[in-house]
Amino acid sequence: MKFFLKLLIYSNVFIGVLTLCAYLSSALDSQMIWIFSIPGLFYPILFLLNIACIVLWLLTKPKYAIISVFTILLGFNHVGTFINFNKTEVGQKSGEIELVSFNIQNAHYAYSKGRKNRKARSKTLRNFLKKFKDKDVLCFQESAAFAQDILDLSFKKHFKHKPSNGPVILSKSDFIDKGSIDFNTKTNGCIWVDIAINFDTMRIYNAHLQSNRISKEAQKVMADGSFQDKETWDGIYGIFANYKRYNQIRSKQIKLIKQHMEKCPYPIILCGDLNDTPQSYIYRLATEDLKDSFREKGNGLGTTFAGALPLLRIDYILASQDFEFLNHEVHKEEFSDHFLISATLRPIN
Repeated sequence: MKFFLKLLIYSNVFIGVLTLCAYLSSALDSQMIWIFSIPGLFYPILFLLNIACIVLWLLTKPKYAIISVFTILLGFNHVGTFINFNKTEVGQKSGEIELVSFNIQNAHYAYSKGRKNRKARSKTLRNFLKKFKDKDVLCFQESAAFAQDILDLSFKKHFKHKPSNGPVILSKSDFIDKGSIDFNTKTNGCIWVDIAINFDTMRIYNAHLQSNRISKEAQKVMADGSFQDKETWDGIYGIFANYKRYNQIRSKQIKLIKQHMEKCPYPIILCGDLNDTPQSYIYRLATEDLKDSFREKGNGLGTTFAGALPLLRIDYILASQDFEFLNHEVHKEEFSDHFLISATLRPIN
């Protein structure tokens, strides 16, 4: 019994230490120190494990609950990054701007070798997208040729900015100016447009930062892996090696975007797939001087990734202090390995 109690205490302490490392991940540039970004990736799970420890100790040895209580209190501001209970505002009001951000995964849902099945699934995807045809601005990521055909059919009356196979911005208003920030990759990148909505000029950025490219390997390890097999450990090593490399690339990319923003004369809205969690250095840089729609008006779990890794929030709608958010919604229909997110905001007069 004493051995089992010690094992539980040590396990709780270990969970607490990993949680503290997750808190540190946002403060450390992954180009310098990357290892702390890994516990940051699993913060929601670590938080839930701490809650489970508290419940367990309260039912058995209440004095030990202080371990996880203290751990959670130290980083309580992180809780609202993945679960929130905000009051949202609905209804049309003067000056509102409605936005959508969605990593469409190159319309992988609809693609099928069978022409008949592809046609049916493409129609289903288009019907889903058409629900958002009245939104002011729509930002899509991973939109190559097949996805672009679907977007063109779904949003025939929208103005479009799409300089490459990556991000695309669709708008009900014509562009005053437009451009891109080159990441020197085929699918990742950041594009921007200047538009006037309700006589207010603003700049919209649509970013897709470097993907981790670990989902398939993670699924394989979880499905078929055994810790007694060398192949499993090789797979785990490959996951960490890829995560380190691509995390450092994302750090460079977000710095390029922030440098571009510093020269912008207008209020800013940043949408997109940042491929990193709110416990990351990338998120901290992205949200410097910008509000997060989920933190402002999100309700429930903010999960936006529908892939193998659970509870990840990596898709965002951010805005400068010139705006106030009225609502934020995660649309849980699975037409991609990401969920579509939408938000409504308005300029602060």
